[in-house]
Amino acid sequence: MTFVTVEGLDGSGGTTLVEAIAKEYPNAVTTAEPSELWTGKQVRHCLKDEELDPLTDFYFFMGDRVNHIEESVRPADESGKLVVSDRYADSTRAYQPVGLANSDHFESQAAAKLFIEETMEPWDYEPDITIYLDISVDTALERAAGDEKYEKREFLTDVKQNYDELVEAERDRFVVIDGEQSKEDVARQAVSKLDLPPLDRI
Repeated sequence: MTFVTVEGLDGSGGTTLVEAIAKEYPNAVTTAEPSELWTGKQVRHCLKDEELDPLTDFYFFMGDRVNHIEESVRPADESGKLVVSDRYADSTRAYQPVGLANSDHFESQAAAKLFIEETMEPWDYEPDITIYLDISVDTALERAAGDEKYEKREFLTDVKQNYDELVEAERDRFVVIDGEQSKEDVARQAVSKLDLPPLDRI
């Protein structure tokens, strides 16, 4: 019925928001990336390995994406369920170009972005709505646990710019919410923006 994704920098409150939406819509199917499938567990190992090649990171993420779509997202969406995912393809578009551009494989983020879109195209399952929780890099660093390799100022500064560009390019899909607010205010605004039929709340 509706596939909703929640995006933002580390520490933006995506997990908390997904939980709040699930309380408002008890029949919703909630999921996340990295997924809780075995492929997602491998991705979590990648996030803690500073020595791993960024291209290896990317392919682990893509393996989990395919598994996530086919095992979780598509079946629930096609059966008429509201599906809400804490991170999805836009995280790939925001984060992975930064890592890939810092590797020996790509000369720029632009080249990495083109490669990412071409790679994702065969299993392109786009969300209907993407809620973007907008916070500053400073706030992200304050809130994040700091135990993953992407949680660094220079890296997140580039990620923030990529997110801002995505929002500008697809204004019809993105709903931007100020993530610096209290979690209660964030949840209230997000639910009001979804504006789903009453049946979905049963």
